[in-house]
Amino acid sequence: IENRGKGVIEASEGARGTGILHAIGDSDGDIIKGRLINNGRIEGRNDDVANSQQGDGIRLSSGIEPDEIIVGLGLRANLENRRQGEIIAADDGIEIDGKITLRGNINNRGEIVAENDGIIIAGQVTGNLNTTGIITAGDEGIEIRSDGQIGKINIGGRVSGGIGEAIEIDGITGDINNRGILFSADEDGISVDGSGTVDGNINNFGEIQSPTDVGIRIDGTLTGAINNTGLIAGLDTSIDADTADASITVSNRGTLS
Repeated sequence: IENRGKGVIEASEGARGTGILHAIGDSDGDIIKGRLINNGRIEGRNDDVANSQQGDGIRLSSGIEPDEIIVGLGLRANLENRRQGEIIAADDGIEIDGKITLRGNINNRGEIVAENDGIIIAGQVTGNLNTTGIITAGDEGIEIRSDGQIGKINIGGRVSGGIGEAIEIDGITGDINNRGILFSADEDGISVDGSGTVDGNINNFGEIQSPTDVGIRIDGTLTGAINNTGLIAGLDTSIDADTADASITVSNRGTLS
């Protein structure tokens, strides 16, 4: 799927729907090869039913029931929102469902605006999440759910959370590298929750800010260190690791406030 230039993909006016719903399959080993590129506008509309996910911009899903055990469902491709691309969502901007494996990267160089989460990963992404564009969310900017896993998270643009964190980790990720701006209006800049693991370092060369809470909160596991040459700022404190699974090393050559 390639949405070019002035192309528009949207759920019908007055309808509840996802901009692009990619149903992968319902049998062991179902894998689709291809590409999903947006350089136009994709819009999901009218998510007025709680937890319906009907207003997602892009959603990778499966055709199986939640209690079925199916392995190997996946899409072998990069998911790309290019420089002129816009993803507008009444629910989540991009969602990878729990039984899906994306064998590639998620690359955002455009803009994602979502009333709920900007990018939510409940499945597996074998590559990295790379964003040099803008993500603006009503809840979490980026959320890795408890069963979700991704390679690394690389930020070069701006990620803004609303009532949620800029980045929330409940699952597993590798390094988090920030060269842009991570901002949350009402929660932490980065939160590694009790069930979450960062298998690597949190490296900040940019800004991580929370005017109401904590810059970086570690309640789960960080196997590496927090390395800061930028700014980490919070109302309560810059870094809170009081309830982390183990002691945390912080190397600071920037500003903690």
